[in-house]
Amino acid sequence: MSLLLEDFQSLAILSIGGEVNILERIYASIRISCISLFFILLFTVHLEAATYSIRQLTDNETFDRVPRLSDNGDVVWLGPDNVSSDDEVFLYNSATNNTIQLFENDREYESDPVINARGDIIWRRWDGFNYNLFLYDRTTSPPIITEIANYNSDVWNPHMNNNGDIVFSTRPGGSNDDLEVFLYVRATGVTYQITDNDTYDGAPKICGNGDIVWTHNDGDNEIILYSPLTDTTKILSNNNYDDHYVSDVNARGDVVWVATMPGSNYEIFLFDNASNSVTQFENTTCDESSPDINDNGDIVWSMSCPGIDREIILYNGSTKTAAPLTNNSWDDYLPKINNKRVVVWKGFSPGRSAYDLYVYDSSEKSTIKLTDNNFEEYIISINNSSQISWHAQVGSLGSDTVEIFLASPVNNPPPPPVSSGDIGPWLFLLLK
Repeated sequence: MSLLLEDFQSLAILSIGGEVNILERIYASIRISCISLFFILLFTVHLEAATYSIRQLTDNETFDRVPRLSDNGDVVWLGPDNVSSDDEVFLYNSATNNTIQLFENDREYESDPVINARGDIIWRRWDGFNYNLFLYDRTTSPPIITEIANYNSDVWNPHMNNNGDIVFSTRPGGSNDDLEVFLYVRATGVTYQITDNDTYDGAPKICGNGDIVWTHNDGDNEIILYSPLTDTTKILSNNNYDDHYVSDVNARGDVVWVATMPGSNYEIFLFDNASNSVTQFENTTCDESSPDINDNGDIVWSMSCPGIDREIILYNGSTKTAAPLTNNSWDDYLPKINNKRVVVWKGFSPGRSAYDLYVYDSSEKSTIKLTDNNFEEYIISINNSSQISWHAQVGSLGSDTVEIFLASPVNNPPPPPVSSGDIGPWLFLLLK
């Protein structure tokens, strides 16, 4: 079964049942009224449909990057510490309004921090020989740090669901072995080896219902799903395409990924767990990339067609229809969606020297421009409270001055800023 998105200039909605409706284009309206401009501790962006308070969580002129958000507004990221140049994991705790460094050391390197909705954190840590896997368990008081994976080879691609169950891949027999998939069950503290073969099994993700998906290489990449509850395995993609790594999963067991099709264009596939079916969002000339799915089955992605700039597409998981969120003269990239169907992405508008962030609110059916500065905005994270975090290059292009930012809707504002650890002065522009 496929869902066809043909000529993007006259994009149509096709339902799974086959009924065709010509969609009405969605135009964003952005209105920023700037009355005064001040340097103060916090700045607020007032727009037509929403108001966000934006604060800078780091100001240390170093390379802070890859922020991730929990649902209560905690932010975890990677950055150099104050003692040495090695990378460490930092946590902004929204309840205490403090920033801490999770692991104090001057030799080992940390990488790939992941935080789930309730605030548990996992990351990889280099011990001088291999990357091992650690858990910051916040279900205990006080939180404790536990090493949950230590093999004779690096741990790769850790992923955690909101229950705290964790999947990762490693070479259990050492560096000459092939990658296998492992599951750590949080409730029991037991680790299980899920695959055991002579081929590549990597980049696993775990759904909220406990299903595990990963990439298996049998000459070309295929997507595999294993259900621990039923102890069954199925191939979600069984084709001659090069199916890339799983892009995203949700709580109910839906899976999205990207595949390279004949002709080398990229297409998006969806496994719908409820119907046990795979849908291809098919277009023979356009490239689709960066899909993100919420727990309701809504999906956003970026699409580029010949002669047309890259735009953002929203698929409604209830109506099984797709429509463009953007229709402009610049490229739009890397969309993220939460369970409230609020979407955030980065766009490069004409006359600008850097990317800015945009937010679409499905309940308001309106788009706002969240940032309007000379910073280069990068990795984006959004939680189910519609808070948004990203890192931005605040120095000149090519510099290592990259800082972490957090935006909160005014009905869910952050606490007033407090200096803590490597958190420095708070100087911002007020737009009101």
